[in-house]
Amino acid sequence: MKNQKSKIKNQKYKLKVKSYCQGQTILLVLLVITVVLTIALSLITRSITDVSMSRKIEETNRAFSAAEAGIEESLRLGGVTLSSSNLSNNTSYQVTSTRYVNLTEFVFPTVTDKDEASQIFLSSYPAYNDPYTGTNITVYWGNAACGVSTQAALSVDVIYGEATPFSVKRYAVDPCGRGNGFSNVVGGGGTVGGNNFQFSKTIDLTGLTGLKFARVRAFYAKTQLGVKNDGTAALLPDQGTLLTSQGQIAPTPGAGSSVVRTVKMYLSHPVLPGIFDYVFYSGAAVTK
Repeated sequence: MKNQKSKIKNQKYKLKVKSYCQGQTILLVLLVITVVLTIALSLITRSITDVSMSRKIEETNRAFSAAEAGIEESLRLGGVTLSSSNLSNNTSYQVTSTRYVNLTEFVFPTVTDKDEASQIFLSSYPAYNDPYTGTNITVYWGNAACGVSTQAALSVDVIYGEATPFSVKRYAVDPCGRGNGFSNVVGGGGTVGGNNFQFSKTIDLTGLTGLKFARVRAFYAKTQLGVKNDGTAALLPDQGTLLTSQGQIAPTPGAGSSVVRTVKMYLSHPVLPGIFDYVFYSGAAVTK
């Protein structure tokens, strides 16, 4: 009887051990399945993200290419406003041509690099007739105070005269007092075309007949340039054209909004490279 009870207890123990082991096995299987599913979902999500990013990059490149094609076509036709129907790769472009003419103020769309020059036209190109009639212009530059970051000094060469040889009136200004012999600029600054500038210099044009243009050269640092008239009815002549081209990919069903990218190009009138300033405007004889 005692042996029989012992056998029954052993059988119950074995059943409990077996049930416990089966429970552990199920938990391990569920844990493995969970880990595998997590890894699989992560890989699938990453693959979908990579495909989406690749598609967006490809569409962005196509939109940029369409915008550049619009700029090139506008230049070929003389810098005009135009648009295209769908191109072969399901893209299109819209080019807007904006002339900077008859303005009281003007901000150069491009930055003037260090040791390079930008040109303010004071008469109508290419005949250089209908000169600006104001008594002065004010040139603006700089985006921070001296000491915060390196700020540009400027030289402004006003070219004028009714016939050759033309004359030059030169201004050299430095807001940061670097001991270079330039005139110091105290205060100034202001807003031109919605752009804030730290420094300004008024260029006196009184008595200068046959105004042609002003060459503005930046020293020490690159800078954005702005210019204003003298506050009278005298307007600045034509300063060039801004071409704004938008390239667009038409949206595909279920892909969301269309992709649009913009390219801008400032089309200035022809000007001499900055290196020629040291030759044609030199006070000494020019020799080879």
